[in-house]
Amino acid sequence: MQFSKEELMQIKSGRSYFMAMAVAYCLGTFNDNFYKQAAGLIAVDLGEEQLQGVAIILLALPFVLFSAYAGWFADRFPKRNIVIFSKALELLAMLVGAYGIITVNWYCIMAMVFIMGLQSTIFSPALNGSIPELYPEKYVMQANSYLKLATTVSVLLAMSIAGTVLDCRWFGDSAESGYYLVAITAVVAALIGVVASLGSAKADSPKTKNRFPWEGPWGSVLDIIYFKKDKLLFRAFLCSMFIYGVSVTVITSINALGKTLGLSKTLTGLLTAAIMLGIPLGAFIANKLSERVSWQRYILKAAFVMGVLLLLSGLLIDAGQKGAEQLYLLIPLFLFTGVAGGVFLIPVTSFIQIRPAADEKGRALATQNFLDFIGVIIGGGIYFLISERVSALTVLMIFGGIAVAFSLLMNFKGAGQ
Repeated sequence: MQFSKEELMQIKSGRSYFMAMAVAYCLGTFNDNFYKQAAGLIAVDLGEEQLQGVAIILLALPFVLFSAYAGWFADRFPKRNIVIFSKALELLAMLVGAYGIITVNWYCIMAMVFIMGLQSTIFSPALNGSIPELYPEKYVMQANSYLKLATTVSVLLAMSIAGTVLDCRWFGDSAESGYYLVAITAVVAALIGVVASLGSAKADSPKTKNRFPWEGPWGSVLDIIYFKKDKLLFRAFLCSMFIYGVSVTVITSINALGKTLGLSKTLTGLLTAAIMLGIPLGAFIANKLSERVSWQRYILKAAFVMGVLLLLSGLLIDAGQKGAEQLYLLIPLFLFTGVAGGVFLIPVTSFIQIRPAADEKGRALATQNFLDFIGVIIGGGIYFLISERVSALTVLMIFGGIAVAFSLLMNFKGAGQ
């Protein structure tokens, strides 16, 4: 892609600020996934795997309750201040979570999950709204691809080492060694994230003239109605809601799948890592595809492929066969599932960042978050209801079927418009 001299200068000048925010974001993503994976593995070990569904709902609830406020703040105040505040809130969450994980106090663990959801609710519109301010429009998708690569590496690291850290035994055979190490890692990562956030861009954003959304979640509903007049933007909202609802629940179900197949915590982490590794690969494929064709022409095909691969995972794996040999089939299936997810996600995210007016980007991104986590709550609710009644492989097939049905329905609706 060719850039003018002015655009190249803008890209260069925004790089250091983008890096600071990306580091802060990646550390938060690492912490979120590292802690949730560790807590999820402990829950499965203790026969409390249904708590994973509760955790999904608690993580998503702040996005539903507070997204309207977060969007208004992102449009009204300097985004740097919001980023720093949200990272301080993350540190508070990790302190609560550290105590919870050491004492296996599920109330504290779930409180930490809720606070992290609140932190992400505040942070997300500020971060995503900053990217179109830092870079020229046609560089936004490329910036998102780099950000997705960085965050995926952090998620891969988090998911891969959470089980290994829990398996650590500093003294005797006590599991407490791993619990303490999880707590220390989470708090240190949060502290570094606060420091990184100080390097965020100081530029003032366009200040919205919209009034404060006192209605809260009802305000988010009104924002959905407001943005619905832009049919293409609303379609992107629905696509984003779908991918978050399916992907978060599928990744959560992998912990139970590992137990079903008799895998260690470390090997279970490899299954999640396979999906996460595929996402940045899909992001760069989407970046190349977008140079030739409109994103609307290929994302629903990607959703269909993702669904078929999840269905195949459930059909081809033998739950009665224990051991690591199952990985040889699951890892490539999950890898290509992640690739399809990345091809779907990045164009949708980039379009939602670019499409709204400058003083409504935070509002639009908050509306997207609201819908995304309505999807996550629905997915978490389904998981909570069925996880004790059906196998993890059946859960994968159910959500694979949802992905196939969504792709066909959206394709039919698009053809009818």
